[in-house]
Amino acid sequence: MVNDCDIADNVLETALRLLSRKTGRTVCPEASLMDDLGMDSLDITEVMMELEDRYGFGQASQPGKMKTAGDLARYARDNAGM
Repeated sequence: MVNDCDIADNVLETALRLLSRKTGRTVCPEASLMDDLGMDSLDITEVMMELEDRYGFGQASQPGKMKTAGDLARYARDNAGM
């Protein structure tokens, strides 16, 4: 049986995989989206929108608040309806 912790882990892993695919780099939660991964606000918004589509939650607000890969992963986890 799948529990909320398993789902949360899956969302976190998916977010990190999406970031890795987008940047072509191995991504850890501490990685800075802009400084370490070279992303801009449009890149961040695109990843947020893909997560929103995948997990069915509303439009992203303030992508500029996402500073690290972990911030983005936690945003997805917290908004994935768990």
